[in-house]
Amino acid sequence: MDKTTFFNTLALACEQNSISALATPAVREHLFALYELLVSENSKYNLTAITSPEDVIYKHFVDCMLLAQHIPADSTLIDVGCGAGFPSLPLCIVRPDLKITALDSTNKKIHFIQLVAERLKLQNITAICGRAEEIARDVAFRDSFDISTARAVANFPVLCELCLPFVRPGGVFLAMKGRYSEQEFNISPSSVGQLSANAPIVSTYLLNIGDANEQRTLIKVNKIGKTRDNFPRKYAQITKKPLI
Repeated sequence: MDKTTFFNTLALACEQNSISALATPAVREHLFALYELLVSENSKYNLTAITSPEDVIYKHFVDCMLLAQHIPADSTLIDVGCGAGFPSLPLCIVRPDLKITALDSTNKKIHFIQLVAERLKLQNITAICGRAEEIARDVAFRDSFDISTARAVANFPVLCELCLPFVRPGGVFLAMKGRYSEQEFNISPSSVGQLSANAPIVSTYLLNIGDANEQRTLIKVNKIGKTRDNFPRKYAQITKKPLI
């Protein structure tokens, strides 16, 4: 897709999803550069299964940009299981006030984010390679972020245990998911209480894609205290016996 077509498609996508104000000239240029790097590097490393230009714009860029309205100004944010940088890279571009840490256990994806940050001269993102359940026990990261987020990484109870330990008391975990599933998103107040958090608040909305749309779910969990010493558990324990 050439730049003019990209800009026109992006403008339409933002208009359809009521976020046109985010698509400033600088943002458009950065997103096009990100798109070109994603296409180029994906042919080498298989970074994402979403590859068509329109799908990248709608299902990666705009989908991630919609999260921006839920993040207070000047927040620190960690994107857990960030993959190739979604939502962290689009958020970094549209919200330069944020200080973002992108975390993933796959080195090639972290390398890609570092490449994008270097090429686009993005000063507000740091990418680190590691496992969430291990990094969350590092005092430099534990109970320290205003926001943690994860996008379709795992079932919600698993995500809670992986993501909430990063959040400071008074901060928020924002889980980005697809279609609402009562079975998947069900977690008892006592379980989130063990993670020093309040009961989840679930909201649903539509990602408008041309003449169609797809349901999205945003789950907000408020952290109310410091993480207990026994969390997070080892990953095998988290997945075999998730909090319910």
